[in-house]
Amino acid sequence: MTMVQKIFESAGRWPNKIALECGITGRKYTYEMTRQLIRRFGSALTRMGYKKGEVFGIISPNIPEFPIVLYGASGAGMPVSLVNPTFTAEEMARQLSAVGATALFGVAPMAETLKQVARLCPAIRHVILLGPPQDGAVSFQLMAQDSAGDLFNETLDINVKEDIFLLPHSSGTSGLPKSVMNMGFQTGAKLVTLPQFEVQSYLKAIDDHKVK
Repeated sequence: MTMVQKIFESAGRWPNKIALECGITGRKYTYEMTRQLIRRFGSALTRMGYKKGEVFGIISPNIPEFPIVLYGASGAGMPVSLVNPTFTAEEMARQLSAVGATALFGVAPMAETLKQVARLCPAIRHVILLGPPQDGAVSFQLMAQDSAGDLFNETLDINVKEDIFLLPHSSGTSGLPKSVMNMGFQTGAKLVTLPQFEVQSYLKAIDDHKVK
């Protein structure tokens, strides 16, 4: 069973339970909302012409939409490369070029940096931003309205033991940073995100969400 299938299974069991929540703004999604958005985002990627095996890049702080994008791309058969959002545009481009990324997701405040990355990586066909539509980018919110996810294939042939799920980057301790293949992982419960580490907001999130 793939990670996306596990999320969908959880949505069937706990549709109204909170799956994702921002520890700063309180923006949240239930399991059922998460399932629907994963389907719609993955469907939109398929409608845009993306195929199984193409690499999807994510350059973003920790936000509730991050897993939606991750699982939407994964559900469409796209391995996901995670890039540190504190990198320079050149460093981001070097990593995405190394894995052959053809699509890129990030947040609107990073729009100009991400567009620069795309210019440095000719293989990237679309920059997708969480935010309103703008020139040179596709709006995540518009993709999330994609025809109820009619092109999302829940039975896509994905081998959890062989097909790549994640391409995280190593720190490059003994040389330049490099991608590491990850075939899948397990998760559960509610995910609370913080866009950056600050002691006050971190402790407040622990108190608010009763982390023990």
